[in-house]
Amino acid sequence: MTLPIYSPIQKQEPNFSNDSHRGLLFERFFNAYEDNFSILKSKKIDGKDKDESPRTDWLIKSFTRSDVGISDELTRYTKNQIELTTALAGKCVAFKSSWHFVTGMGNPHPVENGFSWHPTLGVPYLTGAAVKGLIRSYFENNYSELDKEGILWQWFGSTDKDSKKQTKDYPAIAGEVIFFDAVPLEPVQLGVDVMTPHLGDWYEKGDTIQNIATEPNNVPADWHDPVPVTFLVAKNITLLFSFTLRTFERNPADKRKPVKLDDVGCVLEQALDYAGAGAKTATGYGSFKFTDEALKEHSSRFKTLLTKWQENEEITRIKKMTLEDRKLFELQKSLNHDKEKGIKQAGGTTSNQLANLLEEGKTWSFEYRIRLSDLAEAVYNWHGWGPKHKVDSKKTVLALLKSTS
Repeated sequence: MTLPIYSPIQKQEPNFSNDSHRGLLFERFFNAYEDNFSILKSKKIDGKDKDESPRTDWLIKSFTRSDVGISDELTRYTKNQIELTTALAGKCVAFKSSWHFVTGMGNPHPVENGFSWHPTLGVPYLTGAAVKGLIRSYFENNYSELDKEGILWQWFGSTDKDSKKQTKDYPAIAGEVIFFDAVPLEPVQLGVDVMTPHLGDWYEKGDTIQNIATEPNNVPADWHDPVPVTFLVAKNITLLFSFTLRTFERNPADKRKPVKLDDVGCVLEQALDYAGAGAKTATGYGSFKFTDEALKEHSSRFKTLLTKWQENEEITRIKKMTLEDRKLFELQKSLNHDKEKGIKQAGGTTSNQLANLLEEGKTWSFEYRIRLSDLAEAVYNWHGWGPKHKVDSKKTVLALLKSTS
């Protein structure tokens, strides 16, 4: 098979790991080409009825053997989006697919059906524009409000998608609702589905038929063979939908009621449940159900991830420390732990750690001895100075640490 890259590196196929951006592989490294860059065609296997399809094989081998998306990156991205939306007094909701979900099917691609990939996360998603269009379309087709035009104008900025049909009462403006991209909360499992259109020539050339007798392939009839066409789908995907209100200075003469985000969320939920998102919704694809548990699980994952980040940052910081800084850091950490747990024990772990460090610290530079003395005093103040007859000797040790001599 020939790759669409320079000939000297034709045999060096890119090595995509499980963490790689699969969208890059899908968009740039389709490899089922002939030497002249025509697409390899299906062929019979050993003369049997089963077909070998290079395009189908490529989809299955490249995209269905592991989930797409990196869990930590998805958690970080969606957490940032939740915090941004919350700061803007917006609303975040999660929906889980009832079955398979297809997005970007109309995008051009050698396998005949495209797929929409998030440019940085490498997962299927819905753009903010797609979410806006989904809600608008459902509202236009299923609601008969008294002020339907007013609501369309207020939410989306126009009463009709055709700018030429705008009236003076409703000039085209920026809608009051801002829609963010709908992105997965966790890695996504992909699959390959197949459709079998029978009347491809009829759809393409049916309006140009001149003579039925000489153009039987262009006639919609039951003698045509089905043509299997494969395409990527997302399975069990949970999307985060976020939207908020645009901030602007309202005209005092404007008597319209403010937009309620709960109303927008209600239309979104109905649109996802009854109409569906993405492609092939008429055949059951793209239906979603509201899920409250997904955001709770996301919050738990983020707390775990945050702890891991903090631990990694701490490890990196400790590696860069001098020996003295590291010793002082460990003692401070032990003291903080005792304070957090309410532990007060003069002969405990922290006190013993301090005793060893006071002996070692005698040879430290003046700067570090000052810091050790101050930290030792904090330890004694928390855990106690011990028996009265030892208090003076401990204070003498601390004073010597601060001595320049």
